[in-house]
Amino acid sequence: RRDVEAFFLRHYLPHRLTIAVVGDVKAPQVQQVAEKYFGPWEGAQVRTREEVYGQEWSPPTTGPREIRMELPAGPYLMEGYYRPPGNTKDALVLNVIADILSGGRSCRLYKNLVTKGTALYSTCYDAYPQDKLSTLFVLAGVPAPGRSTDDLASDFQAELSSLVKTPVSKAELQRVKKKTRASLLEVQTSNSSMASLLCDFQTKYGDYRTLFDYPSQVEAITTKDIQRVAAKIFKPSNRFSGHVVPPYSV
Repeated sequence: RRDVEAFFLRHYLPHRLTIAVVGDVKAPQVQQVAEKYFGPWEGAQVRTREEVYGQEWSPPTTGPREIRMELPAGPYLMEGYYRPPGNTKDALVLNVIADILSGGRSCRLYKNLVTKGTALYSTCYDAYPQDKLSTLFVLAGVPAPGRSTDDLASDFQAELSSLVKTPVSKAELQRVKKKTRASLLEVQTSNSSMASLLCDFQTKYGDYRTLFDYPSQVEAITTKDIQRVAAKIFKPSNRFSGHVVPPYSV
């Protein structure tokens, strides 16, 4: 109990709380209720954004690094590429890249790996676990029977290399942009989803109004942006790989 209380007092502080209220409400009433229930809450001083996010991000140069484990649950592969936090200009491009690679059955990982029988499952995450701070762009998958995690790693690297060497087609990029616009419109039909998104943008970018610039920022992304960011992030020296393989039979 003492450990739980100490954790709560150390981490659950006023300056770390973000509240969004969405719906048919009046701002003065919301302010009154907030002051009633949260006004007496005391805590540490508010930190600056520099203290939260640290210095300018740059990719590490100590890789590639790899870990392998033998487990009955294998095979499984995860490859992570170190990437900057969500408040940087390249973060949005990485989000688009993730949708190009793994935004459904029409996307590259599914069409080029799963459909062709080289992987049972493949996906990617533009920010793992989240992107308030520096994080990872992750590709993950299960190789098809008769293939290894090393084979799947080669497939992943070929897909990433293609993003660097060959410009994304206008049709493919437009599909991703259309999907992004549709997703934002869908979120706005739900008060709870909208409140969650407002909190997310306020926490990551320091201003919830950034959300309303999001569609135009996505629309401004070009094929050259994708090639530039892919070349910057998807380098062997920036990669950390995890291979789970079945135990070798004797």
